[in-house]
Amino acid sequence: MTHGEILRGAVEASGLRQRELAKRLGVIPTRLHNWIAGRTPPPPEMLPALCRELGMDVAAARRFYAACGVDLEPVLGSAPT
Repeated sequence: MTHGEILRGAVEASGLRQRELAKRLGVIPTRLHNWIAGRTPPPPEMLPALCRELGMDVAAARRFYAACGVDLEPVLGSAPT
């Protein structure tokens, strides 16, 4: 699954309109649309805010980060064993 497909599904599931999500993220709607359309991936620094605003659980966030080419482990740290 691509970052755009994951993002599109999460936006639809959240019930947020793209314009509202863009406002919450502090980006222009065109930029958000390009991420959702899969044209460009969101920059790594935007991933936490996207996951938070869209209510992604950890599993969804892991898939989204991986699809964006970003390793989530340094963010989460190693899991307890």
